[in-house]
Amino acid sequence: MDYDSDPDETQLRDLERQAADPADASDYYAALNVARTASTDEIRDAYRRMSRMFHPDRHHTPIQRQRAQRQFQATQLAYEVLTDESKRAAYDALGAQGVPLAYAVGHKVQTARDLQAHFEREARRRRTEDIERWVQSKSEINATVMCTGRLAPEQLVMSHSFAAALDDHTTAVVAGNMFAQKGKGSGNVVATVRRALGPQSWVAFSLPALPPYAVTVESAHQLAPAVFCSTHVTQGLRRPPAATVTVSRMLNDAVAASITVRTGNRYAHAAKKPVGKPSGVALSLSGAHGRRGEFHVETAAGADQSHALVKYTHRVDRRLAVSGGVTAVVSPRGLADLSCNIGLRATLSDWTRAAWRVDVSPVAGVVATASVHRLGHKLRVPLLLTPVMDLRVALVAALAPLATALAVDTVVLAPRRRRIVRERLAEL
Repeated sequence: MDYDSDPDETQLRDLERQAADPADASDYYAALNVARTASTDEIRDAYRRMSRMFHPDRHHTPIQRQRAQRQFQATQLAYEVLTDESKRAAYDALGAQGVPLAYAVGHKVQTARDLQAHFEREARRRRTEDIERWVQSKSEINATVMCTGRLAPEQLVMSHSFAAALDDHTTAVVAGNMFAQKGKGSGNVVATVRRALGPQSWVAFSLPALPPYAVTVESAHQLAPAVFCSTHVTQGLRRPPAATVTVSRMLNDAVAASITVRTGNRYAHAAKKPVGKPSGVALSLSGAHGRRGEFHVETAAGADQSHALVKYTHRVDRRLAVSGGVTAVVSPRGLADLSCNIGLRATLSDWTRAAWRVDVSPVAGVVATASVHRLGHKLRVPLLLTPVMDLRVALVAALAPLATALAVDTVVLAPRRRRIVRERLAEL
């Protein structure tokens, strides 16, 4: 993890994992009869002792020799894993099935803390993917509400998708989407077939059921151990194709750089008034800053407008993070917009996250957005607090929830979490 872990919570996770399957044959610590906190020297001493005890030559009857052989092999395997720093970190976070991953990441990190952080993130990612795969559906709802004068919905955007595995490498997805604003709207149903070409490579084909008809081809590839590439190509019936290509590279263990090129499908000579999507290029840099910080810097240039943005996120603790950012938009006529935002993100449970963000700009006014994300389903409600730039409204909307969340977490939730952990430790 990128933050200090509570020792009680770490001990609780270990005890719960042991209590879930105390007779697991892949419990390497039990095979050597040592504690999970045992040092390398203690593990070596236990291995020598257990090897002498279960060596097949010390047993005479066939049944005893066979049982000793199995235990001797288990002892050897446990010793190989627990005396290797990267393998032990992988085993502690993911169990026996995570040990092969140590070969893939062992050379990329340097300390035991880095290894433990990597494998714990991988464990959380796998658990989330397993549950989302079991749910097999995703949705997103965006409902813009006007808070000036009469409280009324201004815009509604909805999408929902269902996925089904056709085989081990192919997935079919059916997605529906709709858009409504001021009594008018549109919608469509899109069918997608996605094929995995390798561990880090896939391609997908999409086709809508209703007009405007267009074929979309997306792909992602790992060009090198630290280089990734993704493409998005759309071909309509009456317009030339539009392609977007993104290439990302890990500069080090914590920072990644990306370049995105959009070809667009706009041709000025084809009509008096250009139509279609414009071309553009974007450069970005994102990564970790220290143990609790994350940053993202981006600059983009396009035919219609260009922009530059800076965003920084700070983790207060395991469940709470605050963020802030500034975005400048430039058009051929000059500065078109300058906006800033401040946000709060909270992890309510292992599978539920909530966020609150306030954006303020001379063009859009003050907009506060509340969102909830649970198991692939998202609900976003942008609230237009005022159509003009009002700093007092923005400060109240941003700082009041932030101060309330910090106070509730410090005074109520954190003591409650510690009490629950202590109770569970006592039970186990």
